[in-house]
Amino acid sequence: MDYIERLEPPRTDEQELYKAATSDDTVLFLEIFNKNWNKDILYMCKFGYFGYSILHVAASNKSIHIVDIILKESPGLLYALDSRKWSALHLALVKGDTIMSEELLSRNPYVARVKTSHGDSILHMCLKHGQLGSLRLLMDKIKDTEFANLTDAEGNTVLHLGVMISNFEAVDYLFKINKVKVNAKNTIGNTALDIALECTETIRDDRIQNILKENGATRSKHMNQVKWLSEKRNVLIVLASIIATMTFQAGVNPPGGTWQDSSDILHQAGESVMAYYSGVYIHFLSFNTLALMGSLITILLLLMGLPSGKGIVMKLPVTIMWLTILVMIFTYSASITMTTPIGLRVSLLVHITAGGLGLGFIITAFRWRHRVQDLKEFICRKLELFGGESTSGWLNCKSILFRGLPFHFARNPHYIKSYTLDANSNIPSYVPPCYNALRTTLLEKERAHIERLLEPIKTTWKEKGVTIVSDGWTTVREDR
Repeated sequence: MDYIERLEPPRTDEQELYKAATSDDTVLFLEIFNKNWNKDILYMCKFGYFGYSILHVAASNKSIHIVDIILKESPGLLYALDSRKWSALHLALVKGDTIMSEELLSRNPYVARVKTSHGDSILHMCLKHGQLGSLRLLMDKIKDTEFANLTDAEGNTVLHLGVMISNFEAVDYLFKINKVKVNAKNTIGNTALDIALECTETIRDDRIQNILKENGATRSKHMNQVKWLSEKRNVLIVLASIIATMTFQAGVNPPGGTWQDSSDILHQAGESVMAYYSGVYIHFLSFNTLALMGSLITILLLLMGLPSGKGIVMKLPVTIMWLTILVMIFTYSASITMTTPIGLRVSLLVHITAGGLGLGFIITAFRWRHRVQDLKEFICRKLELFGGESTSGWLNCKSILFRGLPFHFARNPHYIKSYTLDANSNIPSYVPPCYNALRTTLLEKERAHIERLLEPIKTTWKEKGVTIVSDGWTTVREDR
């Protein structure tokens, strides 16, 4: 593509300006610029397939003196973008020219925030092209955290990308500057640690997982638990406060009331009537006290705060409230038993027991529903292992159907070769490539392979030239 971009432009003045910009010939550049009657020629020049401006050309060829002249005469070219929405700063950074990049950044740092047509930020581009030095320069010059956490089209920050391509040096540097959000999620809800654990077959550097965990990285499911507790915190406090009020009131004013007068033999004023005429008073008072203590403990835990990332500790307030509500059921049963005539108490206990068992069954069934589904999936996987060739063919058919692939994809020789190799090879604990591995490391390997195949052809371009054949042409200029 470098040779295609160097095709000579059709107009003589533009051609001479192009030659001067590529060779940093300030004398020739000023001569052409000063003799030209149209002083907007610098804005009008467009070169190559991507529609480079003259500033793009000079910055790409490290012509620092030409760049100074262009910015002095036409400072607006700092904002010029090619058809990929790359500025001259983008070109200089991906080529690792820190001197040129620093000069352009000092003139206009805002252009570093412009994203390309593919949605990549300038940080992502530096990392994809292996320019860690350019990445360091950007982070040193632009110090706000918003810039450091820019995302691409899929919501990945530069930390996500560093983990995907297994670049430990970049990940280590990002943590040292302490600007990136370690637990930021992309559009599918994955954190950097999720990606590191998901792509264990391609990310074999254990240092990446270790440094993520050392800097507080967590999985998205743990973050969801923290978010869930935060959302339910106010609800739990209100519920615990209501139960505490109810149990305190029931303790100081038990069912049946208290004696209003004193008897020298039987009772004293203020004592519970229920304590003298019912054997369930001790049970009522015990359950009521447990409910009061459970609600107060829950309020204290929520007010003090709980350590994040600990699943058991985070669910502790919810568990206590479950037990408190269960104890409240026994307290209520004891209360209404005391206030019910003796002849109806047996029937009442039968109805309460039946209702409690039914409610418990419904709650248990709801809680175990997901576990039953997981068990079904486990059994299906085991059956598939014993299903042999017919099951394998059925799974292949499902994979093609649910991906929306055409049926002639089955004739693809790479598809046939990959499945034949998998069937004839015994690879213990083999895991297919994950989504992130396919779109990053494996895609880059295939691209490098194609570049090696094209190298013999590209070497002849300088001698034989290049012919571009197209059925249409779209210019990035609006005035043509």
